[in-house]
Amino acid sequence: MHPDPRSSRELPILPAAPACYEPHGPREECGVIGIWAPGHPVARLTYLGLHALQHRGQESAGIATTDGNGLHLHKRLGLVSQVFDRETIEALEQGRDRGGEPVAVAAIGHTRYSTTGSNTLPNVQPVHAHGDLGELMLGHNGNLTNATWLRDELSEGRTVIVGFPGETDEDFEAMLALLEELRFDHLGAFSYSAEEGTAAAGMAGQVPEALRRERLERVLELQRAIALEKNEARIGGETTVLVERSGRRGELVGRTPWQAPELDGIVSVRGGTAPAARPGDFVRARIIEVAGRSEDDLVARIIQD
Repeated sequence: MHPDPRSSRELPILPAAPACYEPHGPREECGVIGIWAPGHPVARLTYLGLHALQHRGQESAGIATTDGNGLHLHKRLGLVSQVFDRETIEALEQGRDRGGEPVAVAAIGHTRYSTTGSNTLPNVQPVHAHGDLGELMLGHNGNLTNATWLRDELSEGRTVIVGFPGETDEDFEAMLALLEELRFDHLGAFSYSAEEGTAAAGMAGQVPEALRRERLERVLELQRAIALEKNEARIGGETTVLVERSGRRGELVGRTPWQAPELDGIVSVRGGTAPAARPGDFVRARIIEVAGRSEDDLVARIIQD
């Protein structure tokens, strides 16, 4: 005999555990849970599931829910009982319909044990992405070994090498013209360096180091101009910002959907007020300028409801 799953609505939120995350404490391989249960409290059920999976990861926890139209996310560093309380669980349920049932119909949850990447908020799961096809929340176990390649492919980013043996002035100028025509959102560049014992090190037509450095700087200078122009075109537009921390002047610091953590720029959200905004929250903001120090950094203002 199985209990009525609807009775889970009456389960209380578990009290906060006194223990804190210990860097060298028990660690397993992440805990991942997914629930599809229209008419049932999916956020609360996911919370209870994560609590049962707490032994598989003690660094952070997060839950994402959907009503079939939009996504809601709450995640923080800490244990499950420290990250969630009654208010956050109710918010993740997305309210009640006319029949008194929770609006959210599905949820995913994650407790993290890191095998790569630092223990910081951008690495807490579920992760959020936004593209032409809509929003996505993802929770996974293990490492994405081709994450950099995937990121480049999906965000129109590329990496080029300059100064490879045999590269002529005409070759380089042709590549520069192509980069100016393609205008990538993100571009990585590096100069060739001979490695002893490799086939390339013994090839004819080695490019002098000074010329390699000069060509690299020209590529980077071109990309800086392209990035600045693209970000200036975003001024006045609205976007969603994932809050990661507070700045020195009390502003919110985070990133937009097209800014990858530790790779691209940041956005500083100034002006207005967002009393409830904390690291891990999403806020709507309007881009007002490109930051003076970097062509990749942006300044935005919170859009008041």
